[in-house]
Amino acid sequence: MVTEFRQIVFPMPVLRQALDSAQFSSGLACYALPPGTIVGVKLHEEVTLLIDALDGGEQADWTLSAAEIGAAMIRWCVTGGVPLPRAGDKRLSSVAGHLCLEIYLPGGVDPLPPETLGAGLPFEAGAVEIHFTE
Repeated sequence: MVTEFRQIVFPMPVLRQALDSAQFSSGLACYALPPGTIVGVKLHEEVTLLIDALDGGEQADWTLSAAEIGAAMIRWCVTGGVPLPRAGDKRLSSVAGHLCLEIYLPGGVDPLPPETLGAGLPFEAGAVEIHFTE
């Protein structure tokens, strides 16, 4: 079976743009990223962003789920005119220190076995409530 693999790398300023357009919900509270520059990304079971404060203060760690960040990245692609398939396994990974969106599209009728996909974080973008600003 043939598989198509797409990888969309988000440089830190573009990732910040994508996340700034999202207002994340947790229970009854809504929150946004703190002001500052994203200087690093750590992927574990969630995604931790390393943010340098604009005023030269301490660096902040900001942790979000893969679904939250993935949904914001997909929304940025859609509003920015980057074509994305609806189908396919979507994952987050890190490339040269930048967060990227990976999309695996099977070319046949059988779904891909999980062990053939990349080691990134899988997510379902529809599983999280995110409100976007224009």
